[in-house]
Amino acid sequence: MIKDVQPDLILTGVQAHNDLDGPVGPLLAEYLGLPYVGYVAGITVSADHVVVRKEYAGGLIAEMEVKLPAVLGIQAAEQPPRYVAYSKIRQVMGTAKIEERAVASLDTGGAAEVSRMFQPEVAERATMLEGGADQIADSLVSIFKNWALCEREAEMSQDILVVIEHLQGKVLDISFVMLAAARQLARNTGGSVTAVLLGFNAQGLAGNLSADKVFYVDQPALAEFTSDAYQKH
Repeated sequence: MIKDVQPDLILTGVQAHNDLDGPVGPLLAEYLGLPYVGYVAGITVSADHVVVRKEYAGGLIAEMEVKLPAVLGIQAAEQPPRYVAYSKIRQVMGTAKIEERAVASLDTGGAAEVSRMFQPEVAERATMLEGGADQIADSLVSIFKNWALCEREAEMSQDILVVIEHLQGKVLDISFVMLAAARQLARNTGGSVTAVLLGFNAQGLAGNLSADKVFYVDQPALAEFTSDAYQKH
């Protein structure tokens, strides 16, 4: 249907319902053979192209020119949305018409293939690092040095460390994805997987992590995420 309409610009979101990256935009661009730019925070439209402002981590903004037609994944609006008065909505409802188009049967294939599913593997209990902020920071640095994560040695360590992300009392899905990937890499290299969990009164999350070792840092300053606190610890 979209090929029949031939739009110059297609806008989609960028986030799925489970907080992971939404695949609709890039998949749609692939099927249509169009360029795609995601995490767009601003658009300037010209005759045959658009200038988009794309968000990167750390607050960086990049501007790039994209030739039309194209697919854009919208991250945020430049200005807060203006809501239309309900009277205007009812007026449009009385005059607007919905155009119906016949389409072929939908192809529901193309989803990711599940090769296997399993419960998280039980490993060692978490190690609680206690003491003041400086003492805990020194302990973490000592642990990292022992694994050759802060110093280069003659041979690279085969151990993998995963920093756990969590929000409102729940471990984010991306952390479980990283742990699963780390577990697979560790099996291939003969190494181990270690998880580092930073937070406050979040000890209960440590038991859900599939890692050989879990280090948990408990500090009031880590109750809410701030870059300064997390960098220090």
